[in-house]
Amino acid sequence: MRKTYLHLASLVILFIISYPISAQNIDSVLNIYNDHYQQEKIHIHFDKPVYNKGETIWMKLYLMAGADLSDYSKNIYVDWFTAEGKLLEHQIAPVLQSSAKMQFQIPAAYEGSTLYAVAYTRWMLNFDTAFLYRKAIPVAQAITAKKETPVTSIHFFPEGGNLVNGLLSLVAFKANDQWGNPVKVNGVVVSGNGVMGDSLITLHDGMGSFSIAPKVNETYKVQWKDESGAIHNTALPAALSSGATIELHPMQGRTLFEIKRSETVSDNFKQLNLIATIHGQVVYSSRITLNVKTSVLSQIRTDKLPTGILTFTLFDQQWMPLAERIVFVNNHQYAFYPALSFPVRSQDKRGKNLLQIDMPDSIAANLSVSVTDAGLLSDSSSTILTQFLLSGELRGTIHNPAYYFSGSDDSVAQALDLVMLTHGWRRYKWEDIIAGKLPVLPYPKETDYISIHAKLTDKNYQESAKSTLTLILAAKDNTKEVLLLPGLADTSFSFRNGIFYDSLQLGYELKKNKKSAPITGLNFQTNLLAALPWQAGFNSIPECLSDQLDSNISGKIKEMLDQHDRFTKVKTAETLDEVIVNTRAKTSVQLMDDKYAKGMFSGGNAYQFDLLNDQIASSYPDILTYIQGKAPGLQYGHKSTGTAILTWRGRNTDLYVNEIRTDINNVLNLNVADIAYIKLFPPIFYGNSSGGNGGAVAIYLRDGTESLLSPNTLPIAAVAGYTPYKEFYSPDYSDPKQLYNLDGRTTLYWNPYIITDAKHHSIQIPFYNTYDSKKLRVIIEGVNADGKFARVEKLVD
Repeated sequence: MRKTYLHLASLVILFIISYPISAQNIDSVLNIYNDHYQQEKIHIHFDKPVYNKGETIWMKLYLMAGADLSDYSKNIYVDWFTAEGKLLEHQIAPVLQSSAKMQFQIPAAYEGSTLYAVAYTRWMLNFDTAFLYRKAIPVAQAITAKKETPVTSIHFFPEGGNLVNGLLSLVAFKANDQWGNPVKVNGVVVSGNGVMGDSLITLHDGMGSFSIAPKVNETYKVQWKDESGAIHNTALPAALSSGATIELHPMQGRTLFEIKRSETVSDNFKQLNLIATIHGQVVYSSRITLNVKTSVLSQIRTDKLPTGILTFTLFDQQWMPLAERIVFVNNHQYAFYPALSFPVRSQDKRGKNLLQIDMPDSIAANLSVSVTDAGLLSDSSSTILTQFLLSGELRGTIHNPAYYFSGSDDSVAQALDLVMLTHGWRRYKWEDIIAGKLPVLPYPKETDYISIHAKLTDKNYQESAKSTLTLILAAKDNTKEVLLLPGLADTSFSFRNGIFYDSLQLGYELKKNKKSAPITGLNFQTNLLAALPWQAGFNSIPECLSDQLDSNISGKIKEMLDQHDRFTKVKTAETLDEVIVNTRAKTSVQLMDDKYAKGMFSGGNAYQFDLLNDQIASSYPDILTYIQGKAPGLQYGHKSTGTAILTWRGRNTDLYVNEIRTDINNVLNLNVADIAYIKLFPPIFYGNSSGGNGGAVAIYLRDGTESLLSPNTLPIAAVAGYTPYKEFYSPDYSDPKQLYNLDGRTTLYWNPYIITDAKHHSIQIPFYNTYDSKKLRVIIEGVNADGKFARVEKLVD
């Protein structure tokens, strides 16, 4: 849902009048962009900041579009690369509640000191790939490879985009080494005839600024010195002969701006237009008249704006863009704060702890929680707040973005404005906006999770292309399902919106002349993307831990992690199935749920039915007639056309067979005697990222009776699905049978999905200490239904 912000009135000091209809047209087009063409952003919560080879990296991925939870994508991808660009693994996960969970096993023989994760969606590939999520993951090695000699480069950024002869302008600079790390420099501006101008010195993380008023027929360079003492000369960007500039001064609750033009300009520069946008919406607009005066000073109030990047764009009279400048507005409206406490905290080896999370309100929230050994190095430089509010909005890499949210001191504000000056970019192609032209995107918004498309190429069956294809899906866990797919006009068949992991074997047959016979001319494909090729710059991500991971410290971390490995009795323990100790016998439906339901389908608030022990279930003509009346508001019937329909509180109900989404006709074709277990999830069902407003019905087939046909007698094809997810293992030492006397886990607890709402706003999480854990670090990240973010970090002795 798009948030709407009111236009703000500003204090007009000189010659500013209200906007004509042209601005309204721009506003309308930007609203369309904001509603349908928002750019997605990804943040990943990792369980810890540094790993040993052979360890598992646990991840929770969050997905936003603009300022809102994203509903553009159904699938999300992570590609893992070495520093040399070798692809280690291509991972895929379904997007549920604008988020996903994954894990990656670092190869036991991995020799590099860094892994590179690149995360993206299909929708993100419509835009600049510089905005794909990229992360450098340190891997502790006993000996850290020697780095190359640092090579420093410097880049200059005139405020607004261009220098103009005769106009005093601010120029920001940014100095980095070849790995993107900031470098301190100092220097002076020198004209072509040797006259020295303003000096420059780094103020924060390789950034600073200076002023210059270029003269006609003059060139300028900066003579500067890097940290090694080497002297360099770099030319400044050439100045325009005439034009207009914009100068901004962000202040508490307002931003001052000054517009200046050259003394001699064409008429197009005497009537200027200024627009300010935030989150894709116009919040300020004005026409600036400079017929006599050559400058104007005014301000815009920002105290009522949401937190985010405010973009000022200056146009000439014909709406050609002249200058653009961004500022960061921080009104502290972006966060919610879960309370974290420990009703039970044990100091004993393998002692039990009880972590409690209390939400500040009843708004639904989606959280992830990690508890790690505080002896590991920490890295809080990038969080869900910094990624979605700052880093994910700008081109280039921002070093230690958390610093810019560390306080409201003038020094922090000044440094943040340097980030705005050195990372500004033109988000919109204004020529298209003015013309009312909408983008043509190669990757449309996703409507399906996994779609299987079968194209018929056997010419002997072309005349039967409109027949029904019988498709048997066989998963690696021995579950099977039969689908009946009608033929399409282009001699193809489609199964849409399925969710399955690892791979499926497909047995199939097509009727020809009213007889069934196997065919071979059927090609199967899915809608899932292959891995992206390695791109230059993927491995130039600054590593905020790099200054801590010199050869000595890295060796100590390696020693500590190896010590944990030696304490671990079973190497694969962290991915073993969790052992559950019951204090009382489970009911039949609880046992059925343990056996059949997985992931988002397990547990939860649902009506449950054990058909194995229901002697009259098989007497019903179909399963929808069986569930009719078994849950308030759930209605099964037929439209006037005779089409079957299932609704819950007036909205269409989603149907799943063995947790694969299907349509109502397939469900009606099921034999009730083949069904073992049913769950009815009232609205809203969170297993469907598109909303689940009509709830869901999950049907589970009996083991070994799911299909009527044997795939061994049919042609077999295979398609790949989502990357398998292994649940994090957390031992229960109250069970004497769990003899993990030597437990060396550095991540004590990890849960990527903690869902809270009005009824469940206080959560208690039990977990146990390891053999030698003493001080713990707890990190909670998350997002709520209002699009606000949570980041809580606490050290516990």
